[in-house]
Amino acid sequence: MEEYKTKHGGYKIETTELSDGAVDVHVGKQGFF
Repeated sequence: MEEYKTKHGGYKIETTELSDGAVDVHVGKQGFF
């Protein structure tokens, strides 16, 4: 699972479970797992 910051300050997480291949998670820190 790749994780990288997006422009709007959230996290974009690459996943093969979604058809578009990525989902935006709007969180302020990395401790949301």
